[in-house]
Amino acid sequence: MPSNEAFEVFFQKIIQERPKTSLQDIYKLLYQAEFGPGHAIPSQEVAKERLQAEIKQLTSEEINRSGESILEELSPGSSYVRINLRPYIKNKCSEERLVEEFFHASFKKAGSESRFREVISILERAITTGKIKLGAKGEEDTYIFEMAQKLTIPQVSHSKAYKNSYSPSYRVVLKEDGEKLCKL
Repeated sequence: MPSNEAFEVFFQKIIQERPKTSLQDIYKLLYQAEFGPGHAIPSQEVAKERLQAEIKQLTSEEINRSGESILEELSPGSSYVRINLRPYIKNKCSEERLVEEFFHASFKKAGSESRFREVISILERAITTGKIKLGAKGEEDTYIFEMAQKLTIPQVSHSKAYKNSYSPSYRVVLKEDGEKLCKL
């Protein structure tokens, strides 16, 4: 597992790039980094339909938004990455391949609850010692550290502030597959 310092630098980078990131949003990011997208996909056909519906919702202005990379790291040492849809579509990358890789990633036996809890502890220490400062408050922030210690680690949505500020639109895939999509 990467060092505490590697995670702290990563957390700082995330907050610098997206100042409206809350604890809830970092928790979601770390959850995806550890457990992948499996919770989101009932079938490949449904995954395809959802992707197509989401793409139809994107305006040309959103698709042409600059500053967003196709591939986004989820955390140091993670086997998963996010593929951001706006630059992916702008570069005319294959929707079919993205659905295949997204679906493929959902079947990978992923995640260690103990490792996830360890990373959440690193995050908690970074916050309490002032090494990172969050710029926004999420609806679930007060419960994040409690939730991470439960027997079943829950998933959460992005905070309202994050959704309103960044309109997240992505798919989580295995890093090795994501790096091959769209000639990255």
